[in-house]
Amino acid sequence: MSISRLFGRFRRHQRGNVLTTFAISLLPIMMATGAAVDYSEGYRLHARASDATDAALLAASAQALVGEHGERSPEQISAELRRLFLPHFQANVPQSSRYTFKGYDIQYNPNTMQVTASVSFDYKTSVLGIIGKSSLGINVSAQTSLQRSVTGAMSMFLVVDKSGSMGWNTRWQGRWVDKIDVLKWAVNEMASSIAYADPNTEYVRIGAVAYDSYTRSHQPLTWGPERARSYVQRLWAGGGTNSSGAVQRAYNELRNSREAREHQAKNGQDPTKTIVFMTDGSNNARRYDTRTLDYCSRAKREGMVIYTVAFEAPWRGQQLLRNCASSAEHYFNAANAQQLIDAFRRIGSNTAEGLVLSR
Repeated sequence: MSISRLFGRFRRHQRGNVLTTFAISLLPIMMATGAAVDYSEGYRLHARASDATDAALLAASAQALVGEHGERSPEQISAELRRLFLPHFQANVPQSSRYTFKGYDIQYNPNTMQVTASVSFDYKTSVLGIIGKSSLGINVSAQTSLQRSVTGAMSMFLVVDKSGSMGWNTRWQGRWVDKIDVLKWAVNEMASSIAYADPNTEYVRIGAVAYDSYTRSHQPLTWGPERARSYVQRLWAGGGTNSSGAVQRAYNELRNSREAREHQAKNGQDPTKTIVFMTDGSNNARRYDTRTLDYCSRAKREGMVIYTVAFEAPWRGQQLLRNCASSAEHYFNAANAQQLIDAFRRIGSNTAEGLVLSR
């Protein structure tokens, strides 16, 4: 068959031509749709990173001005801002394999007391990579002013699960560790944030109680986080799960009139009362859920703030903690070890930020 006859035959096959034309025209439509998805996801990540930058800068600024021996020098303040900002940012920014963190910068002007934070990272695209744009550069910034401030007062009670499942293995930093060891690390991170906000232990009192099938002996409320931190470090995993008595203990200790007297004598303030309640399981009987929720409800009616953290917990345990929390923002569902640590870091940064009140 000659070339001219072959070409004529191809030209007469109209159905094939239509299909080819449609396929060719469909490609740019698909590319445009995919690009819109990439840009939309990049914009969403930008918005969440912006919120995380704002929160981290406020938390770092709340702790940077005054140190253990009084107000810091400008050089010390700059160094503290850089040191404090990153862990707060990482605790608040969404975790995703789609972006690569490139770096951050903190600028402090001692004359105006203005602080500016800038964060940059690359978002890995999906469809845009086909046309050579494999990533989108995202840059966010925030600004605030350091303010010499008075410090709010707080009494906090930790309610932590030490049941047998807390001795199970979980994956963390490339190795297998006991879940209770991750809890100890997480509480240590939270306690460090609070210690920086109250370096002279004048405004924060913290207690702790652990539970398994029974409510264990507790660490009474004391000034500063050290005794509560040490209490958690000594815990070992074992037993069943019954959170009701431990939540009741936290509620009763916080509402005791002694707390108001302690704060009035030392700092002259009425403290914010906070419960941090975590579990990795569900109670062994539903009546324990009912009793736990009853004390959570009482605490919230009396103005106490309740943070809850579910650590690789089953649905019923998650539901209990979701209902106990002061709000959706006060509930954390940690599906792995790093998320547990991030949750406690965020609670630490939130409470540390709440300690600082502008004059």
